[in-house]
Amino acid sequence: MLAKRNALLKACKGSIKHYNKKIIKIKSKYSSKIITNPFQVVWISTKLINLRTKNNWRQLHYKKLLGIEMLKLRMVGYILGGNWDQNTDLFVNTTNSLESFKQRFIEGKSWEETKYFEEFKKRNVYHGCNDWKSFKKKHLLRWEKIYFDIKENGYKTQKELGNKPESEIEVCISRNGQVIQVHGNHRLAIAKILNLKEVPVIVNIWHKKYFDWVKMNTDIDEIIPKTAIQPILDGRAETII
Repeated sequence: MLAKRNALLKACKGSIKHYNKKIIKIKSKYSSKIITNPFQVVWISTKLINLRTKNNWRQLHYKKLLGIEMLKLRMVGYILGGNWDQNTDLFVNTTNSLESFKQRFIEGKSWEETKYFEEFKKRNVYHGCNDWKSFKKKHLLRWEKIYFDIKENGYKTQKELGNKPESEIEVCISRNGQVIQVHGNHRLAIAKILNLKEVPVIVNIWHKKYFDWVKMNTDIDEIIPKTAIQPILDGRAETII
């Protein structure tokens, strides 16, 4: 057991070192800065979150390496140039959660009649589970519990739930002010199905072109997440070329 523990610790240190090198390389390439108060939670309309990062982009820029204790390694509040915001797709095309949750909660189907079951039969391994019973117990029943809790009690922030604020739905802001969902697709899918007007989010990355536009075209004294995202909420970001 001790040898296994030491091997795991060694692997963890190696992963962290590799991750930090990658972050340094990205920062060097784009001369990135970090917005003031990067972990500030902002509420945003669910109707504005229609894009999602493709998996290869997500894995390149940030990754939850080893579980919740590694959340501090996520890229949060970075201001980056480059074309990272171009590799996206519609939210409905990049996740099975929206269709599956509609089938389960709106149409009243069993989990075995949903898209999740279809995908599981194709892969045999899904979300770290190699049998359907384990996947259903570990994930589906938990998401079902979250759905009914939100339906009955409303959408609460992670802080209200006693969790870390950085565990909120994560998004990025593109060069033209589009909101790109990165993490938390199950909670976002639930919010959309329940027709919730808005959800709390953390912004991982702000595109430098959008950030520069905010500085040039607004009279904001202190640019923090709540003020930087306001032009998007007001519809003014649609004027960005």
